[in-house]
This record gives sequence, C-alpha cells and structure tokens, in this order.
Amino acid sequence: SGVEPLARYTTRAKKAALDSVAEDKMPFVGVAIRMSRDFHATPHSTTILRWFREGTPPPGAGDRKGEWTEVNAEAVRRFSGVLILDELYDKSYALVTATDPKQDQPLCYFLTSKGVTKKEIRRLLHRLRSAGINPSTVITDDSALYPEPLREVFPRAWHQLCLFHYTKNITDAVLTGLRGYRKTLPKKRQRRRGRPSKRGRPRVNRPLPRTLLRLQRHLFVKRRENMTPEEVQKLNELLVLQPKVRVLRDFMDEYYALFDRDGGSPRRARLRRTLLLHKMRYRRCRWLKSALALLADANDFVRVIGFLRDPAGSEATSNHVERTNRRYRKRQKSHYRLRSDGSIRAALHRMMHYHGRPVDELARRRGKAAPAAPLSTVLRRAAA
Repeated sequence: SGVEPLARYTTRAKKAALDSVAEDKMPFVGVAIRMSRDFHATPHSTTILRWFREGTPPPGAGDRKGEWTEVNAEAVRRFSGVLILDELYDKSYALVTATDPKQDQPLCYFLTSKGVTKKEIRRLLHRLRSAGINPSTVITDDSALYPEPLREVFPRAWHQLCLFHYTKNITDAVLTGLRGYRKTLPKKRQRRRGRPSKRGRPRVNRPLPRTLLRLQRHLFVKRRENMTPEEVQKLNELLVLQPKVRVLRDFMDEYYALFDRDGGSPRRARLRRTLLLHKMRYRRCRWLKSALALLADANDFVRVIGFLRDPAGSEATSNHVERTNRRYRKRQKSHYRLRSDGSIRAALHRMMHYHGRPVDELARRRGKAAPAAPLSTVLRRAAA
C-alpha cells in the first residue's frame, strides 16, 4: 500500500520530499541529498522538481493567455470577512495575492505577464465574488489600482488603507525635513594638502553635528517603546546639541499617539489629529511642511483609522499579504529558477496548499516534536 502503479518511490517518500521543499524551504538539490542521507533513497533533483510540478491544476475556463488564477476553496469556506490585497512584480510577471489574515490563509492569486492595471484587479475581485467571498473590510496600500474596482465589485466593503504605508510616507517627509535642516549646518573644514603639522594641541576627531544627525537620523522617527536605553541616551544628547530639531521628534511622538489602541476610537483619533494640525509650533516649522500636508488629507486619514472601530481584533496593516509575497520571492532561485510558467504556477499552488491549512492544524503541527532520525542514521553518525 502507498505505492502507485509502476512507481519507484512510495507516496510517503514523495510527501517527505515535498514537505522539505514547501515547509523547510529547501532547494531541490538539497532535498535529494537529504533523501539519500536520511532515507537511503536516491531521487534526482529533477525528479523532485517533477513531483513538485505534479498536481498543479490546469488553467481554468476564465483564464486567458498569459494569465492564471487559482482560488483556495478551503480558505474561502473559512473566510473571516477581512481581505488583504497586494501586488508583486517579478521581471516580466506580475502577481496579485489575496489573503485572509485572521485565518492565516492565502485566498487567491492572479498571475499575469502583461502587468497589473485596474482591469486585472477588477477581474480578480469578480473571481473572488463568484467564489463566495463577500468581505466586510478590504485592506490595501495607497496604490491607485484598488479604490475604483473595489467600489464597483464590493460597494459595501470598508476600504482601509495600510497604516504601515501611511506611516512610511509621514516618516519619509520628516526625514526629508531633517535632511533640509542638516544642510544648513557647517560642513567639515577641508585640510591643507600634505602631512598634517604636529605643532599645537593634538587634534580630537569629534564628528560634527551634521555627521551625527546623518548617522542617527532614524532615532527621530522610531517609536519610543521600541528604543533601547542606549538609543534613548543618544537621542537626548542630539536634542541637547541641536534643540531646533526637537520639534520633529515631538511631532512624531504625537503622531504615533493618534493610533493608540488602548481606549482609542476613530472619533478620538480625528480630534487628536485636528489638535495636532493646529499647533502653531508645528505650523511654523518649515521642516514639517510636507508631513503636515500629508496628515491634512482627511479622506486618507479616515480610511487609515478604520481599524480603530474594533481595536481588539482588527488588522491595521497589509503585512500579512506582504509576508506571503515575500515567501514567494525567497523561493525564486532554489525552487523555480528556470522561470517557466509551469514552475511558477506550481510554486504558487504548493504555497497555497501548504500554507492554506486551518489555524488550529498549524498550531498543532508547530507544537509537535520533530520526528526522530532513522536508526541507520543514528548508528552511522555514532560510528563517524
């Protein structure tokens, strides 16, 4: 039992090889070496690649030339109501992924070699709706691809902007203002050519404030709760040396307080934003002009604070789908370096299959102890 007709390897051996690829993220050559060492099986790496490609469903009736879509039926059945969308570009290919963060499952992917436009996003959303997806909240980044198709296909869904991308725009604007202030500081004086003279007091190589601000600029936008004691001390020293940039750090502290989940609400966030925008010390600072302009957009801010309607269980960012796309990108070289359509579709199919399991099953598998090595392996290692 467990052996297919005319097969050389059992189903259990194939599953062990595919688990090494999908869950342990091993390359095909490494899996072949592992099978030979631990199980005394000698499949070639191309054989494991063939196993990896087997089982990939053919293109559906709705797929077009150069475009493929696949939906995870089990994930659709367990859909929680929160949908996250994000696109990824891989040379001539473009991938749009939809995931369910609460169930930790990918729902659907859309692979195309023609680029991503609103037409492709609309086609993906129609595919999700036909599969039974009716989200209450859809989270995306600030790309212009999503608002119009979402209003057409899911008019009742709340379109929430990713807090991470919104904050990134604000921090970039603050760092741009800090760079503008740093350019007003004196530069390092150029020495004369030749060997320096030994006369006079010994020189002390102390970095100028301009250099200190450049090396420690990340401290002006980092959350205080994420700082180490050493970073807090460095920041305080910088603020003592350059008191004019204290306004930038104070602005970031008040900005992060806008999205406080403890006792926070959309109404309180809007009130804090209004008070922040009307503070004269911020409005008079020319280095905060761009950051205040971004924060003054009321429409974007209202869409960002949507997660405060349910602070306990709502997602604030689109990090879940980005982690899924990052998992796909990390496997490019070792798993489908040939860049063929079949290899890419097989990798996406396996990724949806292995990472599309229920949360309780994933927790049970992670808590299980690793299987013991075969007796022959233990004896061989002891003899060595």
